[in-house]
Amino acid sequence: MKKIIAYKVLKENGIGLYSASGLGKIIKYKKRGWTNNPKGCGPLAVFKTIEDAHYFYDWTGRRLNRIIYKCEIIRSRFRSLWFFKEFSYFLDGKKKKQSCSKFPGGTLLADKVKLLEEVW
Repeated sequence: MKKIIAYKVLKENGIGLYSASGLGKIIKYKKRGWTNNPKGCGPLAVFKTIEDAHYFYDWTGRRLNRIIYKCEIIRSRFRSLWFFKEFSYFLDGKKKKQSCSKFPGGTLLADKVKLLEEVW
């Protein structure tokens, strides 16, 4: 299996490192351990370069408690992120999954992410 290095933007809250999926699930990341994509939530999003991660970090405008980790990944076979189509939820009260293949430049999709070191 080919080793792929990437970068992950995470939120730190004092007790752990987290990211959110588009399906509303909070994903807790392990330092120096593998984090799998949660069942039914699609792939995890990371960035090809630290510059791509910085761009996303600045673009979100939510820098409070955000950090960037260098990581190793196992690429996903999926080519889109999953999220709830909120409009459909308001119409009939049922959350429906939808995929999105448009995301920030430099995004890679992964089934597993291993955090290596904090870089920002």
